[in-house]
Amino acid sequence: GSTKNNKYTFKKLKPGTSYEWFVVVWNSDGSDKAISDDVKAATLPSAPSIKVTAGKKKADVKWGKVTGATNYTVYYSTSKNSGYKKAGTTSGKSYTVKKLKPGKTYYFKVVANKKVGSKTYTSAYSKIVSAKIKNNFSSPAFPKKNTGPAFCNMSIRIISEPLFMI
Repeated sequence: GSTKNNKYTFKKLKPGTSYEWFVVVWNSDGSDKAISDDVKAATLPSAPSIKVTAGKKKADVKWGKVTGATNYTVYYSTSKNSGYKKAGTTSGKSYTVKKLKPGKTYYFKVVANKKVGSKTYTSAYSKIVSAKIKNNFSSPAFPKKNTGPAFCNMSIRIISEPLFMI
């Protein structure tokens, strides 16, 4: 495109895509005046869509591949609106957050990242998903039917008479 101003807006760029530009400045008579160095940049990746499965002291966070993403960063909190901590970053499509407290509800969100040179472009956060971590204990196992008496009722009879005679 061209412009008479010192800025230009590119339209219809794809999310998570790297682009490279250079600028040519022309004199009014049509001869070129200067050519800039290449400029590398990228559009932000789309936000991932996540699912969370709670386990014992852990939660498995999964998402689909985001076009152009280099890696993903997972965050969690015990409050929906604040206090998020970075759980970790992975190039895969899942991450297990460990050492969570049983019986507690946690909230999770993920961003997709695209690295171009030394710069990282980060998506908006995914929608927040909650999960209640499972307790460490399981319910006691009870037999399906009565397999015998719950207690034993025994009586003892003492005989004071001799059992045999000589």
